[in-house]
Amino acid sequence: METLNIFCKEIEKFELLTPEEEIALSRKIQKNFEKIKNLINSAPIKNNPEIKAFLDKTSVRFSLKDITFLLSLIQKNLNNGNEQNKQDKRIKKFYQELKKSLEEIQESVNTFEHGNLRLVKKIASSYYQIFKDNSIRFEDLIQEGCMGLMIAAYNYDFKKS
Repeated sequence: METLNIFCKEIEKFELLTPEEEIALSRKIQKNFEKIKNLINSAPIKNNPEIKAFLDKTSVRFSLKDITFLLSLIQKNLNNGNEQNKQDKRIKKFYQELKKSLEEIQESVNTFEHGNLRLVKKIASSYYQIFKDNSIRFEDLIQEGCMGLMIAAYNYDFKKS
């Protein structure tokens, strides 16, 4: 119960998002995913067998996990001691742009999630009142709400607003 009290106290530190702010964050997330997709499609790294294999099996929309893994492959390739890659400024620039876009997505998603935690608490409270007799713990409702919020942050489509 103490953890729940800490959670409730901590979420009060985050400002609620306005609909306009949610739309702006969603646009930023989608713009950066699109930028990453374009970067990868024109990547100067496709000649590396390990990276090529990864790109061939990855879906059209890259997850943050995919992008993070790709960054680690590129970093490994740059640190591999391969003189051609160390001198290839295009790969380094590609890596930096990819990393920057990933960081912008992560920052936007974090802002989106933090700005909606109070909404999760409010909805969980409503459900808790309804299902109190069925012994569903409030902590479980909060946890499920937070997991749903994480998914929603990536899938929120501002065009449908």
